[in-house]
Amino acid sequence: MPKLTTLLVTIPRETEVTPESAATFLSTFPNILQKSLFDIWIKGEPQPVIALEVAVWEQKIRFLVSCNSSLAQFVSSQIQSTYPLAMITPIEDPLPSLVNKLEVGELRLALASFYPLKTWADFRETDPINSYLSVLSKVSADEVVYLSWVLSKAPNDWQGAGRGAIDRGRAMGVSGQQANGRGYTERRGSLPNQRGIEEKIAQSGFAVNFRVGATSSSRLNELAAVFGVFAKPDGNAWKLVRPLWGKEGWRKKLLN
Repeated sequence: MPKLTTLLVTIPRETEVTPESAATFLSTFPNILQKSLFDIWIKGEPQPVIALEVAVWEQKIRFLVSCNSSLAQFVSSQIQSTYPLAMITPIEDPLPSLVNKLEVGELRLALASFYPLKTWADFRETDPINSYLSVLSKVSADEVVYLSWVLSKAPNDWQGAGRGAIDRGRAMGVSGQQANGRGYTERRGSLPNQRGIEEKIAQSGFAVNFRVGATSSSRLNELAAVFGVFAKPDGNAWKLVRPLWGKEGWRKKLLN
């Protein structure tokens, strides 16, 4: 396991935080998460990992970034350039002391990764972040909640898979016999939200493991429900997956 550094990020309330600035911050990650198999297997270099985290304990919401220690300076500089007033403090990773208290799960995409979720552009009147911050602001003194978006290199074929799905389209039934009199011709139409798929695969991307933990199962289910705000009727949605057994293994995944 690579050596990780955890950064506590504190942004003054008066700081203007916009979706555009967040998009600029995230746009640098696909490049730094790239690492060749030669570097990993032959040279023994660790796979780059960055985790964006929101955690609550002692009734205080904290924003954290965990990453390879070798990336900490770069990540700090990107945060500082995007949010100049941010205070960035390296801290001891709090999760090992909290994880045994947690019910754990993962929010996974309901459909293939090339189907889009709603993005900030779909929320003109409301801030979707408020949907889960409102839940986090109500936790009791003895509760712990942890949200972790672990970013890593995207599969090489994820955009090609989307393009292939568009080219194939969807089955629309059959019509008429073929000219040779054998069989029927399959009719195919466009995929639902084909334009949304095209827009998504035109962007650089990264793989995301969205891990969640909460002191109680009811809180975990509540968090999963509020992320339903990102569901796109003709696109993708988050679904909560929980372990039927082997909770300790899932807790270790949250740590890793």
